[in-house]
Amino acid sequence: MNKWIKGTLKLGGAVTRLIPHLGIVWNILLAIIDLLDGDGGDSGKPPNKKMLEQLLKRIKELKQTISLKESKIASLEQDLKTAVQENQNKLELYKELAERHEIIKKEMKTIDGQLKHALATNKLLVEENKTLAATVRKLSAKVKNFEDPHKMIVYPTVEQINDIIKINPTQVSRLSEKRMIHCVRLMVLQMKMVAIGMKYNLDDGNVREWVGHRENSLHYSGLAQDINLYKDDWTYLTDTMDHQDLGLFWEQMEGAWGGDFAIPDGNHYSTPIGDGRE
Repeated sequence: MNKWIKGTLKLGGAVTRLIPHLGIVWNILLAIIDLLDGDGGDSGKPPNKKMLEQLLKRIKELKQTISLKESKIASLEQDLKTAVQENQNKLELYKELAERHEIIKKEMKTIDGQLKHALATNKLLVEENKTLAATVRKLSAKVKNFEDPHKMIVYPTVEQINDIIKINPTQVSRLSEKRMIHCVRLMVLQMKMVAIGMKYNLDDGNVREWVGHRENSLHYSGLAQDINLYKDDWTYLTDTMDHQDLGLFWEQMEGAWGGDFAIPDGNHYSTPIGDGRE
């Protein structure tokens, strides 16, 4: 084979170096041509045994090279697949993070609105507290020397009560006189209960029907009154001692208090007429 053909094949081999396997094939063809040429010229001598052995050795080396390159290509393909999968995982993670970011942005916007509302509310509360503090200071100044309300009331004496009523024995009966005194005493007693903040009501029972009390009771003569006392939550006070302060006050106005009876009747307040009845 002439040098022109060899040159053409060498040029083709140079072109095919860009494609690994095709380049190897070209190298094998060139090696065969060299062996067929013998010494590399155009003598046309047949290849001897040594040349054949060299050719087989060259082919074996080329096969090993091909095998190594194929292994490397397979490894590169696996690395590429792994990289693609990792990239896909990263894209999924990025997508998830982007969604979370949007959710957090919305939550932050809501929290920001709530914070602004809370700050506005707090500002209003601060102003209200200032107003309240000013009111408390004013009230504190007013009650600085404040005393118990019922101590500040000047209650009338028996003489003053009689003077208020201005009883004229020639114009009223003894019973009418006592009824008038009893009514004034009740008004004074109620003034005291109101002053100390006592919850109460006046219980007449069935006086008009002459029932509910013992026979010949002063209730039927209009000279006795049952007064019910209550706690702040309107719980009825049943103990005679709950009436003690009011009862002693009533006795100071020369009235009769049921707490001192042989059989205590704490809510009974009466004005004796002098006939032994209480």
